[in-house]
Amino acid sequence: MSGIGHEHIAAAPPGTPAAEVLRQALLAVGRFAVEHRELLTGLRMVVLQSSQLRSSNPGVRPDQEAAFVAELAARDGAEGSTGWRLRLLVACALAGFRVWYEEYLRDAPADPLTHLEEILRAACPPAAA
Repeated sequence: MSGIGHEHIAAAPPGTPAAEVLRQALLAVGRFAVEHRELLTGLRMVVLQSSQLRSSNPGVRPDQEAAFVAELAARDGAEGSTGWRLRLLVACALAGFRVWYEEYLRDAPADPLTHLEEILRAACPPAAA
């Protein structure tokens, strides 16, 4: 699923604020989750029933989070400049996505993508980094 988000970051128009690029990328991942809810719910059940998988499945790993930060920094020609604001933006957005994803698989809201957008706007407001 995360490949979807990375593709959207790479394809975002130059000059688009990092918060908007990240929000759009995570909305694309959310659309994937909505389209594949049955499969993802089944996979979640397998993970929840396996103590081995539960302990090795922390969600987004720090290296994956760092990859999002590096991709966003590279878009602005700031490779190697992954300041705390950009790192915080990514961490907050991914935390918001995780909250949505867990709620969505447990009890899907009537309009899951609008709910995701609401969460992402709260986690990474448009004026952010």
